[in-house]
Amino acid sequence: MKRTVFLLLVVVPSVLLAQAPTKPSFMNAAVVQHNGASASLTANHPRPLTQAIEAISEEYGWAVDFEDPPYRSQFDLVDDTDATWRANHPNAKGVTRVSGGLFQSSFSEPPTASGNGAEEQVLQKLVADYNASSNPGKFMVRKQAEGRYAVIGVSKRDDSGKDQSINAPLDTAISIPVQQRDARATLQLIVDSVTAKSGVKVYLGMTGLSSDPLQDAELTIGGSNVPARTLLLQALEGVSTTSPHFRRILLWEFLFDADMNAYYLNLRTATKTVTDASGRQFVQFIDHPRN
Repeated sequence: MKRTVFLLLVVVPSVLLAQAPTKPSFMNAAVVQHNGASASLTANHPRPLTQAIEAISEEYGWAVDFEDPPYRSQFDLVDDTDATWRANHPNAKGVTRVSGGLFQSSFSEPPTASGNGAEEQVLQKLVADYNASSNPGKFMVRKQAEGRYAVIGVSKRDDSGKDQSINAPLDTAISIPVQQRDARATLQLIVDSVTAKSGVKVYLGMTGLSSDPLQDAELTIGGSNVPARTLLLQALEGVSTTSPHFRRILLWEFLFDADMNAYYLNLRTATKTVTDASGRQFVQFIDHPRN
């Protein structure tokens, strides 16, 4: 069988190449370039705004959470099924990905790494440029706490291609008893409560770290009819301030999986790009200011 396939490739390569779908080439990370008083950002990814937010947060050491809208239509999703599997299963349901690609933005260089409203001005410009692009979803910037912002999906395209406003799942009002729990149980209760109240399935995803920062933190939080994001913020603050082994800022990425019809709450640590005396750059974790 292998020999037969090889001979076909030799005889009719142009036909096979013409039929094979071309996979887009994405960037591993967005690039921020500095040009005196201005700066520019280039991202290329299925979720280019997610990639852009990660890059700009790392560039300036900002704390920015990110939340998808629930992408479901053919205008926001594309087939991402392996070509060989698809050829063998032509009528089966494959896998999809968000249909984003290239995104570019320019903005005034912030005068300082933080403070003076610099974060919000840059984030607002970045999101405005994204919303004017042809990439999927529309977003808003919200200040969640001092020095912490969220970029929140507020619109998706429906089956006719029109923008459709959505309510952010993390704005769902939930109620959980005030009592002591470990951090992972607290986060699990929050996402389970959002699922029960909103009807949108939410899973607790990955922490994105080699060690689990949730394992040693004990939290005492709760409330009645409180936005889920408020309790989530309290929980992550509690991890950073009570864990005996973890003292860094935790951020979330709330990403929608269309194939699972569910959200995943993933956590990552805030980082900043630092240049040492010899001009070498490296990424540094950001400690919580209370520690």
